Amino acid sequence: MLALNFDQAQLYKNAIINRRISQQNQKTSSNFRLWLVN
Repeated sequence: MLALNFDQAQLYKNAIINRRISQQNQKTSSNFRLWLVN
């Protein structure tokens, strides 16, 4: 039971990190597109 909870905590943490990274990537790519347009 404890190991299952630990795995779920890891998955949850990874999901948060991945979402943060994807948000950073979206911000960077949109800035890059603005730079290309100008």
